[in-house]
This record gives sequence, C-alpha cells and structure tokens, in this order.
Amino acid sequence: MGWKNSAILATLFAVACGAFVFLVFSNNGVKLVEAKRREHEAVLAANRKMEEENAEMARTIQRLKEDPFFVEFVARQEYGLTGPDDMVFTFDRTRTGKPVWPEERAADEARRVEEARKLKREQEEGHKPEAKKPEKSEGSTKKSGGKKTEKPENKKDRKKKET
Repeated sequence: MGWKNSAILATLFAVACGAFVFLVFSNNGVKLVEAKRREHEAVLAANRKMEEENAEMARTIQRLKEDPFFVEFVARQEYGLTGPDDMVFTFDRTRTGKPVWPEERAADEARRVEEARKLKREQEEGHKPEAKKPEKSEGSTKKSGGKKTEKPENKKDRKKKET
C-alpha cells in the first residue's frame, strides 16, 4: 500500500500547487482581492472624514442658531461686516503684501500723473513716444558708390517748414 499512498499524496500536492498558481495569477486572484481591500479602506477613511466634517458643520449650525456673539463673529470674519461703533482701518498693500505708507502712495501717484501729463504734451506737440526700434525709410543713410544719401526729414522739421 505504500505506492498507493504516495500516488494519492502526489496527486493532492499537484492539485494544491495548481490551485495556488491559479489563485495567485488569475484575474480574480489575490492581487484583485488585495486591491479591493485597499479601496475599501480608502472609502472607509473618506467616510470617517466626511462624518467629522458633518459633525463640525452641525455644531456650527447649532451655535449660529443659539449664540448671537458667534453670529457677529462670523459676520465680521467671513463677510467683513462692521458694527455701528467700529473703526475701520484699511491698508494698501503692494504685490509683496507689505503695507504702503501714504507718503509713498502720494509720491507714486504724483509720478504717474507727471508721466501722463508729459505723454499728453508730447502727443499734442505731434511727437510720438520714443520708439524702441527706429523706422527705416527709402532715404536712410546708405553707401552707394562711396557716397552717402541724405537722411529724410523728421516730423518736427516738416512742421517748421509748413508754418
């Protein structure tokens, strides 16, 4: 009977190995089960977080219904509302978030006004603001046969001749 027991054990061992390989490497194997377990844990964690947020919102709603000082606090913090006896201080801030002092703001505004006046005067006089690239025209300075041609008249010279 020794060989019959060996054959049965060998068959059982082969079936067990086949089942193991099938469970590990099949589409519905251990990998899928593990992925579903992780997904389930993530959903449970998100659910716990939402329950905590809901509880906090319920506490806030209850306080808003019962506590007038909390309503005032929320109105001031969230919506920037003020009371009748409140003094409001406003500060101009630069892009860096630092406060701008009134003297600096006044100087900056004066500089911008002066630049605008200068630009307006130039436009009234017929001057264009300085261009970055000079315009080229037919009569620009060129060497032709060793001689330079004449430069064209600018607008200022033309206006003087017309008057």
